[in-house]
Amino acid sequence: MKKNSKIFMALMVVMVTVMSTFILVGCTGIGKTVATELTGAETEAFAFAVNKGNTTMVEALNEFVLLDSTVEAFNTSVAFHDNKSDVSILYPDLSQYKDNGAIIMLTEATFAPYEYLNNTLEGSVGGVAGVDVDLMILFAASQEKTLTVKNIGFDSIILELKNDKVGNMIGAAGMSVTADRQLVLDFSKPYTESIQYIISAEENSYATLADLKGLIVGVQEGTTGKITMDKAIAEGGALYGAGVTVKAYKSTIDAYMDLENGRLGAIMLDEKPAKNLVAKNN
Repeated sequence: MKKNSKIFMALMVVMVTVMSTFILVGCTGIGKTVATELTGAETEAFAFAVNKGNTTMVEALNEFVLLDSTVEAFNTSVAFHDNKSDVSILYPDLSQYKDNGAIIMLTEATFAPYEYLNNTLEGSVGGVAGVDVDLMILFAASQEKTLTVKNIGFDSIILELKNDKVGNMIGAAGMSVTADRQLVLDFSKPYTESIQYIISAEENSYATLADLKGLIVGVQEGTTGKITMDKAIAEGGALYGAGVTVKAYKSTIDAYMDLENGRLGAIMLDEKPAKNLVAKNN
């Protein structure tokens, strides 16, 4: 019996040691984070993208974007998906148009409040909800079409649009209008604006490119955050030779997890998604 007691006590010591180590490892995060506007950043225009030469869709989108009802719906949707209001937009019934074909929305659903995974909210389509989904529901209704949401990698959206032979695909993913993108895609008139933000530990509150010297900075593939950082570390850029490493991720959530676990020094991201990540994870 004494021998069994000693074995039992030894096992208990091992278990306590393992559990203590596990708890300590789980508490090595950086604590609270903060999203800070990048000093000197230029304002970006968000618009819907289509295949080059799809003038019919661009004209329809432009008419839709300029409607007072669309502007009102956008503001209502932003407040709802930012958890600042309990009032969502009025969702039309698209099932009545099931014989008329579908608008295919191409997006990347880790960019809240514009698009994120949620299959329980009213208005979610294919398990994706958000401001862009709400607007595309309304647009599809205006065209008397149904809506299909295709969730893919952000950097794959341009390729999918370029291969659109039917002319029913729309890139709706918080996409900034850039000169390079305009070479291969056509854009609607902007429906909102954004600016780059830096997410970092609250104790750092990085606000300038110079603050990022010597750091590993996370970005999402294909985004203007990556474009901003790539330009900064290129020859002649503000961070050229400053020991900065740019690490690209498939999703903003993956980047944020690495930041919290101390594997990144900062993340470069658009304003609302940056604020959303910080608010929900703090």
